[in-house]
Amino acid sequence: MPVHATPPTDEERLAALRRRLYAPGATDEDVAAYRAVARPARPADDAVPPAGRAADAGGPSRRAAVVVLGAVVVGGAALLGTVRLVAGERPRPTASPAPTRDPRLTSAVLPASAATRDRFAAALQGGESAGLLDYLYGHPSYLPAAMRAYGRADSTEYAGQGTSTIALAPSRDADRGGRFTVVLVADRAASFSWRAERLAERNDRSGPVVAMATHAGTLRAGEPASCTLAYDDGAPSRLAVYVDETVKWGAVAVFTD
Repeated sequence: MPVHATPPTDEERLAALRRRLYAPGATDEDVAAYRAVARPARPADDAVPPAGRAADAGGPSRRAAVVVLGAVVVGGAALLGTVRLVAGERPRPTASPAPTRDPRLTSAVLPASAATRDRFAAALQGGESAGLLDYLYGHPSYLPAAMRAYGRADSTEYAGQGTSTIALAPSRDADRGGRFTVVLVADRAASFSWRAERLAERNDRSGPVVAMATHAGTLRAGEPASCTLAYDDGAPSRLAVYVDETVKWGAVAVFTD
């Protein structure tokens, strides 16, 4: 009797495609094949930015604590990320930092169609994450410069309301130096500032808070803006976000080389 091979499962296909992405010589076709299995196709936007069509926003319900989204492939490296809802979970800072001009900081507004901006804002207003990691996943050409070419990357998406402090979890490699990028989006036009902080080490593993850098600006509703901090040693361990208490926001925090 002939023996019929069992078709591979989606998990097996994803594992094989993932190995191909990490292998030398990975192509755009390999990326497209991985995305076709990892994420089903969704309706496209009516309005399209010049560099390509923006992805649908999406995210977990407010009850979801952590959702693993998968990998963003850029130049053969993987950008791994999770989503965390942090509103009401973190201690809030008491004072907004005074913005300063810092040569270590590089900022940019990321392209997004009107339909995508509306979806980001609607998701935040509905108590969900904005879906920034999905957006970056689908459009690597939109990434800030620090995220386009790297040997390692670790990213997490957060969502909250009002002024909040986020506890970060940099790796040992990140602690040796690199770049820290924040992509921020709000559900409405708003002024904002954020401060990257770390705890000074003591023998008892606690110490005073050290402000590493501050950044301030304004946002249009649903428009993602990025800022990258280059640092030499001691990665940020906290991110303080300062906005009006009525503003719902989403942020992606990324450590790269």
